[in-house]
Order: sequence, then structure tokens, then C-alpha cells
Amino acid sequence: MTVTVGDGLNTFGKYTSINDAINSLPADSGGEVCILPGLYFENVFIEGQRDVVLRGCGSQTRIASAALKSAPAPAAGGAAPDNPAVAGAAKTDSPPFIAVITISQSQHVKLLAFAVEAAEGEVGVLIDGTGELSVPPPHRGGADANVSRAIVIEGGRTFDVTVEDLVITASTVPAILADSVTLLQVVGNRIAMENIASRWPAVWVSGTEIRIAHNWLGIQTKALDREWLPATVQRDIASQPHSGGTGSTGVADFVAVNPGGIQIAGMSTGAATKDVFINENEIDIAGWNGITLGSLAILDSKGNDTGTITGTTVEVPGPCDTTITLQIPTTHPGQPGSRIVAAGHLVDIQIDRNRIRSTGACGIGPVGFFDPNAGPEIVAIQNLSITANTIRHTLSREVTGVPQALSGAFGAICIPFVEDLIIRDNVITDFGSQPGDPVCGIFVVYGEIIDISRNQVLETRDWNLSTPEQVLPSGIRGGIVVVNATPPSFTAAGSQYSNANSLAGAYAAPSFVPGVPALRVEHNVVRVASGDALEAGGFGTFSIVNNHLSTAGTVGGGGVSALAQTVIIVNLGISIEFAALGRFSSFARDQPAPAGFQAGGSGTTSNGAVTFTENMCQLEGRISRPHAFSSVMIVTLDDLIFGNNQCWMDAIASPATASLDAMLVAGFIQVTSNRFQEVPGSVVASGFTAGLLNITGQNISSHCLFATGLLKPALLTNNLSLLTAEACDSAARSLKLNFTDA
Repeated sequence: MTVTVGDGLNTFGKYTSINDAINSLPADSGGEVCILPGLYFENVFIEGQRDVVLRGCGSQTRIASAALKSAPAPAAGGAAPDNPAVAGAAKTDSPPFIAVITISQSQHVKLLAFAVEAAEGEVGVLIDGTGELSVPPPHRGGADANVSRAIVIEGGRTFDVTVEDLVITASTVPAILADSVTLLQVVGNRIAMENIASRWPAVWVSGTEIRIAHNWLGIQTKALDREWLPATVQRDIASQPHSGGTGSTGVADFVAVNPGGIQIAGMSTGAATKDVFINENEIDIAGWNGITLGSLAILDSKGNDTGTITGTTVEVPGPCDTTITLQIPTTHPGQPGSRIVAAGHLVDIQIDRNRIRSTGACGIGPVGFFDPNAGPEIVAIQNLSITANTIRHTLSREVTGVPQALSGAFGAICIPFVEDLIIRDNVITDFGSQPGDPVCGIFVVYGEIIDISRNQVLETRDWNLSTPEQVLPSGIRGGIVVVNATPPSFTAAGSQYSNANSLAGAYAAPSFVPGVPALRVEHNVVRVASGDALEAGGFGTFSIVNNHLSTAGTVGGGGVSALAQTVIIVNLGISIEFAALGRFSSFARDQPAPAGFQAGGSGTTSNGAVTFTENMCQLEGRISRPHAFSSVMIVTLDDLIFGNNQCWMDAIASPATASLDAMLVAGFIQVTSNRFQEVPGSVVASGFTAGLLNITGQNISSHCLFATGLLKPALLTNNLSLLTAEACDSAARSLKLNFTDA
């Protein structure tokens, strides 16, 4: 069945009200409502329906909030709803939400090819999978047809909804808000948010089997409006004072206060949001994250969930708030005795081939970090793939770095807690308001099986913006920073290995699954203006191969400002021969993790092998003039293979930039076929290696190499240095070293 709707002025259909047309469809078979060109001031409800298609005539069909109509509708025009719950309701950013189009307790619904214009405080398209987020439709109650329709919908669930080829404008609440929806497609839409401070993103979704693809999301500016919005919608925005009009004429100097972007939230029921695909979208200007991972829940004083859903922040930012922070407060300021926790976790998330540009916070990042002193709470993700995205000009607002040192940091890609993480083939450029800010290109707090490969993490701006005289603010900064990487744990509920009883029994002593890596960092290009190009810590095997790692170093206030300037790796896994000699259960147990993702466990980890080969490590310190103990530092309690690397330091000779180019300490160590290259006088020695058993041979260095073995004398053989043996003896004395085997 197909019915038509016209505006009664320029186009004529069977109905002048979209709601009347929808309610005329058969309850058992649905049908299609064809909305002819025109401007319709109406709040539309699809409740208790199935197999309904709302199809417009492209941008010539515009459905605007009834609140935007300043005068009563003409008799023949689109009728505004006479439902007091909508027409007289106060605008709010909390449930129940008023929306231009509301879909609730309905199945197999499509919205195709028209424009949606929301008033301030109204959602553009609300897809309510709980039945608790939306106001009731007009004339609800009694013998209304919508009530009888709702009965035939199994369990009142909302699933299989498509939002395609729409143009949506909104302001303080999402243009699209979908909670607890199964089978949702948001494809080929153009979404423009008014630049008003808010705590909601442009798109907020939770549920199962969600696909968001080929959309454009941005903040309204005259330049972007001309490029992305149809002329009909531009005229409507300009003529509707309630909508706020368009923003700045330009883009380059534009500061967004509306969060914008996409948020993948946990379900309000506490269940996991899973099977989400975010592919080939363009996110063009956002005041917060381009893509936000996770959401928050608010518990009352008795620990019960209040049912409140939140956006990117708990409170609306104030007009004078110019900085951003990812620190989550422990309580809601408006609800005494409350406690803020992470909502349902995320499972099987793919973020591929998107373009994310000009964000105030992360390109891809969490809703925030919890204070670890308040309890083991964190946003948890299982199986996350971030591939082939272009992420540019992120973290453009000033960050508050001091609280972040307690729990996390900022990153163009920022991940709190994850099992199975792939970050591959991304191009990440220019993160931070200026070079040297306390931000990272890729930052991971805790991960199990991390693969970071074939990415470009590049600072392309002038490094002189971080002057030698400037002492950079405190905070975590760098190219790729992984605080704690481990293999998965047998004891982690929800892990794909948690049911491997026979295998777990065979490996009763180790708390981590054998045979899988903890961290792979391979084939990346990293160039940062401040901080280490690579930092990594944790347990399990690390494979760091064929990367180009470059930094200008960290500017300090004088003296040694860092242990290492280019690469620092610390692996606390121990060799299998000495597994019985050490236990690190307290370290694993103390990692912050929510219930169901607890990383703790008894026993030890029996592997900490590190392979660091075919990498180029460059410290470009002539401008920043950093000071550190070394440029490269790797420490592991297991085996270290350090081979075929090129370590390069371009720094001033006086005073010395570092004591060592490379500091390498391991239980068992092989350092072969490397090139250590430094400006004469910029270091005391090219390298120092130490291990229980140590082979350091066939290396070429500008300065001296020193090696020691604790169980047997080190094999320091066939190395070539530009310095004489007498100069190396002098260097050993300056380092206060006395080697009998060097």
C-alpha cells in the first residue's frame, strides 16, 4: 500500500498530515508513505508499526519540528501535532526526548530521501529500543490504533531500521539517537550540528548489528553549509530564528563547542553493544571526539541504575570552558550520593576508512577515564579494529594534563581497555593544539593482543613552535604509547580463552595464555615533536620490527629530563628457565578493569621476549636540545634480540645530549649487526648492554660499546668504532663502569 502526503499549497496528496498517512497503513502489512515536496511542520511518530517506508523527494521534502513554526499552520498545509506532550513540552537534553521523527516498538522501518530540521533541544530522528526515551504520540490511549499495533510487535522490540539519504540539522541533542536497537543502518546521510555547547554528539547509537557508513557529519558554518547542505535546507536555517542559523564564515580558525561526531554507547540496559561497523564516513569538525567509545551510567546512593543515559560528558560544558579533559567525575553534581560507572561494554567494533578532521579532543577515543583511586572502573572493549582511517588536526583544544597522569592520556587514537586490538594502515597527523603538547598519536592504557602496524603518525607542523627555552607542560606525550600490553588471561571472564579449561589446567602457573603475542608494533612511521616515538610496557612477547621512529625529544628544565628520548620498552615477563623465581600477580591484579574483564589472576607470566629488529631510531635534538640518560632504552627480564637497527642522534656536542645512544638490559641478550651513529661528543658512549648471557657483536658505532654478562663473560666481539681503545677506557671511567669482560 502506498499513500501520498502533500503540503496543500504546492503539492497535493491524499493526506496533508504525515502522521495521518502513517496511521492509515494496515497494521499487519504496513506500506509506503510518499511525502511530496514541501515544508512540513510536524513531529512524526512511528509506534507499533511494521514494514513502513517514509520516502521523500530528496531535499525538496523537509520535515521540521512543529516548534519551528511561528504561526498556526494553514488549513491546507502540513498540520502540527496537537499532542500536548510535544507542542507544550519544555526542551530538554534528558529522556523523555522530543524528536522530529520518533520510531518506537516498530520493526522493518525505512526513512529515505528527505530533510529533517530539529529545533533546539529536539532530536532529529529518535529510534527508541526501550520504549522509555520518547514522549507518547498524539491521541495515545483508549482505542487508539497505535496501542493495538504495539501489541502485535514481539516483546515491543525495535529492530531493522534504515536511515538513508537524509539531511538532518540539529543542535543540543543528537541528530540521530538510537538506543538498544537491533539491525540499524545509518547510510549516506548529511548531518550538520549547530555550534552550541552540549553534552551530546551528532549521532549516538547502542544495540546490536549497527552499520554507520558513507555519512558526512559536521558543525554548521557558512562554508561547510554551502558545500554540504542543499539550498532548500540552507534557506530554512536562515529563515528560522529558533534554529540559531549558521555559524562562522570560515573553517580554518573555527572553534567547535558542539561535541559532534559519533558515539558508540553501551546499552541503557547494561548489555554489551556489539557488531558495530563505522565505515567510510567523513567527520568534519567536532568539539569532542570524532568517534567516542563507550558511555556512562549513573547509580543512585543505593547502587541502583537510575536509567539515565548520557552523551560525551555528564554535564553541559560552561560558556567559559576552553579546555578539555577525559577525567570522569566520580559523582553526578546534580544527584547527591550518586556514582558514575561505565555502561555496557563494546564487542566486535570495526572502524574503517573514515576521514576524521579538526576535532577538539581525540579522533577516536573513550568517553573518558575513571579515577583509579575510586575503584576498578574502565570503558572495556573486546575485538576492536581501527584500519585505514585518515585522522588529522585532532586534540586542537587545550588539554588539562595533570589529572590524566593518574589514569590515562590524550591520543589521536586513544583506547582505555581492550582485548584483541588492531590499529593498522591509519594516517595520523598533527595532534595537539601545537607541537609538543602533552598528547600522543596512539595511546593504549591496557590491551591484550595488540597489533599496531603500517601506520603513519606524523607531526608535520614547524617544530620551532616548541622552543628550546620553553619547558613543556607535564603530561604523557609521544607517538605510540602502550602503558600495559599482555596476552589474554585464562581467568578473564568474557575472554574467548576463558572456557579453555584443559589448556588452562596445563598452564596452571602462568596467568596469561601462551602462544599469542602481547604486542606487535611493525612497519610504522612515527615522527613527533616531543616525547618518545615509542613507549611500551607489560608482559608477554613483544615484536617491534621495521619501524621508522623519530622524535625531537622532550624539552626539560635542565639536567636529565627523561630516561630515554626516542624508544623506551619495559617488559616484566620472565624467561621460562626462571619462571619459578618471580611472581608478578600483584602487578596484573592491580590493573584497572571492570567486572567481566578483570585482568588479574594468580601465578606468573612465563614470557617476556622482545624482538627489536630492522628499526630506524632517530633523535633530532638540535632545535629542542633535550637531555636524557639514553635515546633508546629496552629492559626485559626475558630474552632480547636487538638486531639490524640503525640508531641515529643529531644533537649538539656540548653539553652532551645523553650518556648513551642505547641502553639494553635483558635476562638473555643478543645485540648484533646494528649501526649506532651520533654527533661526536653528543654522547659518552654509543651503547651499554647487560644480561645474564650476552652476545654483542658485529656492530658499527661512532662511540664506544660496552657489554657485561652476569653468569658468563659477555661476548663483545667484532665491533667497529670510530674511537680508539684509550678513548673507550676514558668513557668507561666517566660512566663509572668497570668491566672485566669488555
